[in-house]
Amino acid sequence: MTPQAMIDLFQKHVNAELAGDLDTTMATMSDDPYLNNVPTMAGGFGRDGVRAFYRDHLVGKFFPPDVKMASVSRTVGESQLVEELAISFTTRQQLIGYCLASPQQENQLRWP
Repeated sequence: MTPQAMIDLFQKHVNAELAGDLDTTMATMSDDPYLNNVPTMAGGFGRDGVRAFYRDHLVGKFFPPDVKMASVSRTVGESQLVEELAISFTTRQQLIGYCLASPQQENQLRWP
């Protein structure tokens, strides 16, 4: 896969995450994916583990309407793409495992 093809596939992946489309999100991954959310050390290994993480915690459940993602760093190798993102959003829900947020008020959050 060319570097541009990997970048395009990654963008399709991010768009599917934001749209809440679990099947398309998973279709953009390798046969043996892993996900490591560094700030929380949450994620999954293998198709079943990654799918469970996305299904139970992320796709269609996490991203509020005002979510913004900004690329901090992108490294494209011969067979992988690594993206460091800063994410910001407003939420009223308590985000167990991510951070503490008060459900009584809007909370502006930003990672990293």
